[in-house]
Amino acid sequence: MRQIRRFFLYILLIAVLGMAFTVIIAKHYNFSEGDRAGTIIKMSEKGYIFKTNEGQLNTGEINNGLFAFSVYDDDTAVLQDLNKALKGGYRVSIHYHQKKIQLPFYGDTKHFISKVELVQ
Repeated sequence: MRQIRRFFLYILLIAVLGMAFTVIIAKHYNFSEGDRAGTIIKMSEKGYIFKTNEGQLNTGEINNGLFAFSVYDDDTAVLQDLNKALKGGYRVSIHYHQKKIQLPFYGDTKHFISKVELVQ
């Protein structure tokens, strides 16, 4: 009986460490990064338990012209710049990081905005 209990404790420990490792990898390591330009057409806060900031950028392309993205809650400067661009109808250039693993409590998409510049 003691061996079975020890076995299940090891399995539980491995599962918890695996989940913690996945969260660390998903939060801190990027699959790719790049820039997109266009007009912000939507910003919203979604979720019942985990509130996430989501938005859409209209790039002006005919096919697949919408770029969906998420913003981390602690990036208040980025959120303010995006809301300013949305309300003013300004064209922006956004710098994003794409994550390989998407976790629901960080955002709905794999693309996270790190910098916003107004384009004149």
